Amino acid sequence: MISTLGCNVVGLASNVAAAVYGFQLADLNLQAAAALSGGNSTQAQFLLAEVDTATYNVGAVQSVQQFCEVVVCVIIIVAYIAAGYQCRHRVRQGLFAVSQAVGSVNERSSLTSSPPRSNLFDKV
Repeated sequence: MISTLGCNVVGLASNVAAAVYGFQLADLNLQAAAALSGGNSTQAQFLLAEVDTATYNVGAVQSVQQFCEVVVCVIIIVAYIAAGYQCRHRVRQGLFAVSQAVGSVNERSSLTSSPPRSNLFDKV
């Protein structure tokens, strides 16, 4: 379960980093738009190059978060499968022990039982 906790921490950190890069991307887009509307094309070109870098960073961080999310889901599924198998094994052992106990009681009762008694009401 430590791996689940670790993946959750990395996923949370990736979410925070993606939000930070997303804000940075929005700010760069606003600056580039302002530079274009002001007629400063060289600064707009530079800012658009920065937008491309920020877009790549957002995508990379989001992919890390999504990978961690998938890993956590797989770990949870494997844990449920392992718990189900363990429960199945314990239930089968318990049922086998009960069936053995019932079988031994039936054998003892058939060996030590007396002949069937007649019921008084059968003769009426």
